[in-house]
Amino acid sequence: MVLINNIFEEITIRKIILLYIGAIILCLVTLEIPFVNSIYLKDKSFGDIILNFSFLIFFYIMLSHKNVHIKDKPINSINKIDYKKIFHLYVLNVGIYIGTGLCIFIGNKVVIKVPSTMYIIFAITLAPIVEELIFRGVILNRLKIKFRIVPAIFISAIVFAIVHFDINILGRLIFGVLCAILFLQTKNILNCMILHLLNNASVLIFPIISQYTNFSINPNGEFQTVILVLITFSCFLLSLVFSIIYIKNNLPRKNNITV
Repeated sequence: MVLINNIFEEITIRKIILLYIGAIILCLVTLEIPFVNSIYLKDKSFGDIILNFSFLIFFYIMLSHKNVHIKDKPINSINKIDYKKIFHLYVLNVGIYIGTGLCIFIGNKVVIKVPSTMYIIFAITLAPIVEELIFRGVILNRLKIKFRIVPAIFISAIVFAIVHFDINILGRLIFGVLCAILFLQTKNILNCMILHLLNNASVLIFPIISQYTNFSINPNGEFQTVILVLITFSCFLLSLVFSIIYIKNNLPRKNNITV
């Protein structure tokens, strides 16, 4: 077993909810500190960083109370990272994010919100760590105990997509299923975190690029519009089809996978 994976099944969803409530309270208290509040007022993403960092602190404290010895585990987990499988799933899924991201070039660039540096740091560090611990580590495993593995995979992915409710909710759902399969296959949550990081980075790159290029849809340029729409639709559709095929071929056939 690697890096706290052996205790995921012991952590209930109720405990995770309580931990998150505690993190919210700690975040609100911390934001009352004048220096911290001044940073938060300049960039609201700082609140997300504090909230998720607080959650990780409580999560670590919970592990300590369970007498889980993790100081020697990270090396084992790093050595067991399956880069080939991560790259495979990233290529399968990234077309969905490319297709969605290209939609950013549609319309007036003035209304495109460019993410702040602090938000980018949060999205590629704390967000993948916390979300994978919660959705694949805890929720997937608890649902696996109550239901069979396949229903657990899809229910956890649906919850993941709903929490991230946005224009790319279908992409979120597919990504949630792929991450669940990756976790069950490799038994290493770090694989899911790295895949999550890569996909978040793929989403963020488009609003950044849009501010430094002249490539956008011109209402008077019908040819350019058709080409961009075609590229967007093709990326999304191809990635969706290949991801669904992969999911169909890799869903667990028996309820005998343990984490």
